Formats: sequence, C-alpha cells, structure tokens
Amino acid sequence: MKNFLNTNKKLLSLTLSLKLNIKNMKKNKRLQSVLRAVVILTIFCSMSTVLQAQSISISADKTEIVLGESVVLTAEISGISSEEELTWYQKEENTFFPLSLNDKSNPITIIPAKNSEYYAVCGDYESNHIVINVRIPQDLLVSSNKKELALGEEVTLNVETETGLNLGEVRWQKRTTSPDWLDMIDDAGVAKIGPSVVDTPQAGETCYRAVTLDNAGGSEVYSNEVCVTAEYKCAANSAHVLFTEDFGQLGGETERDNGGFGGEVEYINTAIYTYKDGCLPLKDEGTYAIMTNPKYAGYGKDGRGNSNDKNTDACSNIDINELWFRDLYDHTSEGLKDGEWGAMLMVNAATLAGQTEQLVYSRTVGMDCPNTNMIFSAWFANASTETDAKISMKFVVKDENGNRIDAAELEVKDIDFNAGWVKGETSFNSGNNTQLTVEIYNCSSGGMGNDFMVDDISFSVCTPEVTMNATSTSNDVQIAGDLVQGSCGDSITLNLVTSMADVIFETPQYLWYIKDPSDSDFRYLSVYDNKTKIDTVVTAF
Repeated sequence: MKNFLNTNKKLLSLTLSLKLNIKNMKKNKRLQSVLRAVVILTIFCSMSTVLQAQSISISADKTEIVLGESVVLTAEISGISSEEELTWYQKEENTFFPLSLNDKSNPITIIPAKNSEYYAVCGDYESNHIVINVRIPQDLLVSSNKKELALGEEVTLNVETETGLNLGEVRWQKRTTSPDWLDMIDDAGVAKIGPSVVDTPQAGETCYRAVTLDNAGGSEVYSNEVCVTAEYKCAANSAHVLFTEDFGQLGGETERDNGGFGGEVEYINTAIYTYKDGCLPLKDEGTYAIMTNPKYAGYGKDGRGNSNDKNTDACSNIDINELWFRDLYDHTSEGLKDGEWGAMLMVNAATLAGQTEQLVYSRTVGMDCPNTNMIFSAWFANASTETDAKISMKFVVKDENGNRIDAAELEVKDIDFNAGWVKGETSFNSGNNTQLTVEIYNCSSGGMGNDFMVDDISFSVCTPEVTMNATSTSNDVQIAGDLVQGSCGDSITLNLVTSMADVIFETPQYLWYIKDPSDSDFRYLSVYDNKTKIDTVVTAF
C-alpha cells in the first residue's frame, strides 16, 4: 500500500507539471496535443505497473519427513522488483529468525531437526507459512493397505524398520474394544509371525501392532499402532429390516399426533417435552409433535420473538416467506402417498441447562437375533430456516441391562439447512440380548440450532446369498443345472454356496429339507451347524 501511494504521488506531480506546461504552450497546439498524449500514456503505463499483482507464495516438496531427510522450499514471486532481497525465516521457540543472512537461494534446501514453520519475505511482502513435521525414525513401522473396509474384507499389514533394527521374529498383536493387546493366532492356534500378516477384522475398529526383540535380544520393541474400521454393509436389496420406526401416517396434511397414536405417549420424554396439539405453534423450546411438515409449526413476522400470540393457528393462511421452520416433508413417503400423509418427529429441543445431552426419545424393542451383526440407521434433518444454524444430536442403542453399545452410537454434528434429509448408519453385534433400546438425545443449546426432525429409525440385517448345486461320482447320475437324473440307490452330494453367511452370523446353522414324490410339501431333514454340504442317497426319481 505504501508503494502504491508513493507511485500515485509521483503520477499526480507529473500530471500537474505537464498541465502547467500545456497552458504555457497554448500557441503551439500541435505540441499541446503531443503532451496530452504523453500524459495519458504515462498514466496508463504507470497504473498498469501499480495494479499488477504483487505477491509471494512458498511451497515444499514434502511436509512430512523422517529425521535426517531434506526438504526443498520454493518461492513464487509475482510483481515484485528483482532488486528486492529474498529472505527465508524459520520459527524457533515461538520467534521467527532468518534461516541464513547470506543464503538468499530460491529454491532452498533445508534439513529440519524438529517440527518447524517457515515463510519468506521479499521487499515489503510476506509469504504464506508452511509447517514441516519431522518424525523420529521408527524401530518398527507398521502400515496397512486400507483403513476402511466392509465387514468380511481382508486387511494386509506390513512392518519395516527405519533404524536398521534386526527384525528377527516379528509377532503380531491386535485389540478391539478392550485396551488389552492379544497375540494374533491362526486356525491352528499358532501365533502369527513374519514381516506381513493378513486379517479379517470384526465390525467396528480394530488396532494392530508388531512386536520383536531389540538387537541385544533382551527387551521387546513395539511398533506404532495402525487402526482400521470394518463396516457391516449389505449388498444391494439384501437388507432385511427387523424393526423400523417411521412415525406412521396421518389422515391430513396439517394433522398431528403425540407419539401414542391416540393412546398413552410411550416413547417421548414427557418429563421435559410437551406435545403441541392441533395447529398450535412449536415456538417454545421443549415442545414436539408428530407431523407431516415443520412448516405447519409456526409462521409470521412475530415468530422471531416479538409480540406473537403463541396460540396462533399455524396451519391456515401460511405465508411461505415468513416460515419459522423449513418446508420439508417426511423421509418415508415424502408427503402424500396412497391417500395418507407420511409423518415424522418434529422437535423444538429444550435448553440443556448445563447438561451435555438430554433425552428426547426412548423405545425398547424385542430382539430375536442374538449374536448377530446388525445395522442401526436413522434419518434426520435440520428444521431451521437459518442457514447458519447447525443441529447436534446423538442416537444411542442400549443392551437389555441398560448399558450403551459403543459401536451402535451415532453422533450428528454440524448438519445445516442445505443438507436436507441425512442418513446416519453404523454397525454392531447384537450380543446375547433379547431386547435393545433406542434413544435420541439433543446435544445443542437453545435457539435456532436445536430444531430437528427424525424419521425411519431401523435395525436391519443383511440377507446372505445361498445357492445349491449337486455333484456325484456315479456315471449313471446326470446333472444339468437344477435337474438331477439318476437311478434309485445312486449317491449325490448337495452343496451350498453362501455369501456373507459367516459374517452375518457367528455360527451359521443350515436347515435342510427334503420332499419325496409321496410328500405334499417339504419336510424337515436335519440341522447342520456351519455345514454347507450333505451326502444323501437318491431313493426315487
């Protein structure tokens, strides 16, 4: 800016001087015209110089290094005189010092000894800052080929040394929800050793590390930890829903329900939350309704806290330009479907009053699938019309003893108006539970950031793909797809081909049925735990 002002002063002085000379030369019109052209050309050329972007920016060829590695810093300079000096600066103990008063190189090569911050100065201009992180060489450094994977997928881990440590016999360990590290073993019960290991992690987060002895052979050396997350995901159209809460349907677009569907309110925390009936606005915090669209929860200029009557009809003569809450229909039906309107839970959450979370909704459901990997999901949306208001909520699943299942927790943060309906999903193992409890908590303080909608809460499991084929060692048996032809007494083997069965169920059970020509329907044959083939004798064709 200083340079800009100095240049403009010079231009002004030059322009005035030339104007005075023009006045003194009125008799020489040709010379006057030439001088005017000189003035215009001079101003144009000088202003072009002034308006040219003047900047300096720096970059590094890498920002993460191992101690001893070098880094190349490069400065890109634009619009600054080449006569200006370039100086590099490094931060030491919260103060910046020149790297070297004599080295003005560009680019410049440095070897940081610790995490350091750098910038450059050219003339009156300062560049952006860059941080170089320096890592101490690891005796054992573990890496993985992936960090996120579908449940049932394999992860490969490798270990190397950066210090010349004799790796010797590397042993692998892992941990899940417990803080204790356990040796990894194969199917024969033998510890997994070597520079590489392959594992199929369970649902949720699994952490791995490698262990060996130091070069003296006396002390154990541990690697860094590498954590991966396995998500339980179903193939397309293979999910089987065990429980869903879609908040039902309503007969009219402006109708409401209290959560008891005409009876006692079972699931809402009525100790804190009050149901707003009819067309009463949900202006007060700590109010709720099961409704079709939050736009029917209040409108009008006074809805922002002025002298509005809280008993005003929120359903009639709506001005869409003065809505208190957004215009968005439920997620299940998206409005009218088959003559009924889909409903959702609309909440103007109560003030936390010093709490970090506050219970809004709780429902306990029976569970017929113990020890099964399940998916818990829910849809939610921000009800506010303010684009800068963000909701914060938490979905919790508890076991039959009232303990939270950590893997089944969904935390919703910073969801704004533009996101619309957002799906939260996580996977967990149901454990040996005969029932589970779903809870919804508000985690936002009062105001425009705690108005939200919830719809389509569900528990589901994946459906494994199962196909069957037949094989036989008898030359008399002819097999063509699903058709098997043979003679009485011929032996065949029935084989099941399954996908995801051992991932969905800890111990899959296969129920076999048979139907003879004399049978009107299939009859139960036998149960085989985790057995995908049986041998049978053809008794008739």
